[in-house]
Amino acid sequence: MKWSDCWAVLSSRVQSPSLAFVHSKTCGFHGSCAPGTGSPRCSRLFVHSLLRTVALVIAVAVALPLASGCGGGGKKEGAQQGPAPNDGLVDLKTLLDAVKAGQQKAPKSAAEMAAIEPLFPAAGAFIQNGSIEYVWGAKLSDGPDAAKTVVGFEAKAAKEGGFVLLQDGTVKQVSAAEFGGLTKAKP
Repeated sequence: MKWSDCWAVLSSRVQSPSLAFVHSKTCGFHGSCAPGTGSPRCSRLFVHSLLRTVALVIAVAVALPLASGCGGGGKKEGAQQGPAPNDGLVDLKTLLDAVKAGQQKAPKSAAEMAAIEPLFPAAGAFIQNGSIEYVWGAKLSDGPDAAKTVVGFEAKAAKEGGFVLLQDGTVKQVSAAEFGGLTKAKP
């Protein structure tokens, strides 16, 4: 028997005790709680059951939007996932700060960069995949031309503009024309 049929039995006023007993077995009621008996215990059980059902419906109604990540947190078209090349330049600056402090040696080749990549993962990954170019062996300095000397840069900077790491430790975005006016550091 379907739940809707049982509900019809519950909501109807059955006059015959024998018919009520038959429906109580079919619908899963027990003894004195068969429909039509009017027992106070049955009323409490019914109300308790109804409250549990309502609580379950409310819990599901609250949980579904939360589980699906309400708020439109999906991927936006064109949005980049993970670190960007400018994050790689900031990480390269951290590496060159360690070089300046005497804690690291400036990498002079891709092989030397690969050896220290676990310490500077963003810089290493972007240099290895060609998104960032680094002047091998170049270091940070405080000289008068340091603010116009490039140590590392986005590969696209010469044509489209992009982020650069200057020898004074500044990471900034420049246009292609501005990039043309900067000089590359010497190792």
